[in-house]
Amino acid sequence: MNNLPNTMTVGGRVYEIIRLIFDEVGHHTSLLYAADNLQADLGEEDCQHILKYQKDIPPELQGKINFVFTGWSCPGKRLDVACVEWKDGTWRLEWIYLGNYWFEDDCGLRRL
Repeated sequence: MNNLPNTMTVGGRVYEIIRLIFDEVGHHTSLLYAADNLQADLGEEDCQHILKYQKDIPPELQGKINFVFTGWSCPGKRLDVACVEWKDGTWRLEWIYLGNYWFEDDCGLRRL
């Protein structure tokens, strides 16, 4: 993942890709740390914007990164958050449980 871009411009907005560091503190804690301390806590508006302008997402990220939006919880399921992932040839919205096992390709975004 080191050779992938650290920023991207999507629909005229510049985003920094925040790669989460998972260690002994646990994945859930790492994700919430990124959200709280690194301002990687984008919500529904940015998620919908990225989906709308997904053609601008660099193709080299396809299948290599998932974008997690901790600021947008699934209605009725507060611990499920939005995630945009590459699936079946397109970027799609998925809901993922915060308690799941997180992987190196799960990243937060911060708008610059």
